[in-house]
Amino acid sequence: MPADGTSPHHHLARWCLGAGIVATISANLAHGLGHGPIGALVSAWPAQALAGSFELLMTLIRTGHRASAARSHPTSTSPLVPMMEHDALPALTEAPGLEQAVRARRNAGHSQRAIARELNIDRRKVKRIIDQPALAHP
Repeated sequence: MPADGTSPHHHLARWCLGAGIVATISANLAHGLGHGPIGALVSAWPAQALAGSFELLMTLIRTGHRASAARSHPTSTSPLVPMMEHDALPALTEAPGLEQAVRARRNAGHSQRAIARELNIDRRKVKRIIDQPALAHP
């Protein structure tokens, strides 16, 4: 893959997308010409608006992915300490209060997704707490 992050097929895909947009706008313009220049512009407008909106959406998605990738990769790590994801921590490190809160909500009939949303934790963590046997706390 090139240094700019594009695949070899990236340029072909862009060219095909551009050709499709131009063909659609041209067909809409030709169809609207029977109603004069304003009719042609009004006919071409929806295709242009769709293409512009799609490009705006893709720009937002790309910048969001870059921002989340920058947050998830620390700038410096020690080679002696292996990196662990926050979900890979053993269940024994869970706070007893969190475990009790999850189990109480589960017993009340809440779904894993609702529990995760209420406690602001990952749903996989909720599942791990529910699936493990209850720990006896003194």
